[in-house]
Amino acid sequence: MQINFGNLSNFKSSFRHYEIGNLFRLIKDNNYPTLGLEFSFTDQKDTKKPFEDHYRKYILPHVEVFELKRIETLRSLRKRSITAIPFQIITVITTFAAIYYLPKGDATQVSLVIGFMVFAALGYWSHKPVRKYAANVKAEVFPEIFRFFGKDYLYNEVSPLKMELLEFSGIIPSYDSCHLEDYVKGDYKDITLELTEARLQETRGSGKNRRTVTVFNGIFVLLDMNKDFSGKTIVKKDIGKLGNWFSRKFSKKLFSKAINLENVKLEDPVFEKKFEVYSTDQVEARYLLTTSFMERLLELSSLFSKQGVIQCSFYLNKLLLMIPSDKNRFEVGSVFQPATFIDDINHILKEMAIIFQIIDILKLEQKTGL
Repeated sequence: MQINFGNLSNFKSSFRHYEIGNLFRLIKDNNYPTLGLEFSFTDQKDTKKPFEDHYRKYILPHVEVFELKRIETLRSLRKRSITAIPFQIITVITTFAAIYYLPKGDATQVSLVIGFMVFAALGYWSHKPVRKYAANVKAEVFPEIFRFFGKDYLYNEVSPLKMELLEFSGIIPSYDSCHLEDYVKGDYKDITLELTEARLQETRGSGKNRRTVTVFNGIFVLLDMNKDFSGKTIVKKDIGKLGNWFSRKFSKKLFSKAINLENVKLEDPVFEKKFEVYSTDQVEARYLLTTSFMERLLELSSLFSKQGVIQCSFYLNKLLLMIPSDKNRFEVGSVFQPATFIDDINHILKEMAIIFQIIDILKLEQKTGL
């Protein structure tokens, strides 16, 4: 979506060219432009309804309020940065001095850790107003943006999805800690969808070799199915005969949640080369994984090939898609940009278009013949 905002576009471009020091001086002198209200949207060709009316009715009333909040946030950031930066400089100098003068060994390591923690804590404190501003945008503006897709759409920065439900799918890797955020729920073509961003981590090794590894970073998409089934069928990445054997032998999530999973051999050689299929019911697996569905899953996998292989599970009359991704998908735009939310809107429209494309490719809205 391309947007022309009249004098507002000049306002945005001028802000992009301010250096931070000039921006702080601009705020300090209360000499910043006011928002214009004249604008027009140029919608994409495949957009069935324009966003302009929705913007005027639900988003525009927030613009003036949040522009004031944004300016106040930058004032607070400036004040806190002026306080924090000298202490950060002192922390760096003190830390390097301690490393240089103290005996080599545990003392220098402790000094380095303490110095890093103090430096990070000061940075965290100075940017607290920015995090609060972003949280307010997500709480008040993002739900209004998602209402464009339907009045039933819900958005929450904190995800209510429980990992226990997702683990039962059999495709969740072993993990020690998880972080779920940016939850969306709504209907598309009579399909109820739930999605959430997820980061799963696991601690491996011991002693000095102990480390935290990210085992999954991306989104979970949970979709209602229009086919009834009683068992569980999972589609995992094919990692070779030896890798698949170890996966079946040692994967806690795979066999602790479904003891009777068996390997399913399918007739599509291209699909077999990319995926490994397990199911509690061989007949039901073939009922779900029709030739057309496998072709669509391969098409979908190629769409996300840069991030990794998509994995999925049919269970509890739902389809869970585990889609790897290396970026945060629903984040608030820069506090240094005017609070028009145009970048946020375009970003959300783009991301949701990808989710809808998944449903379109898999044709889950069809009642029969996946």
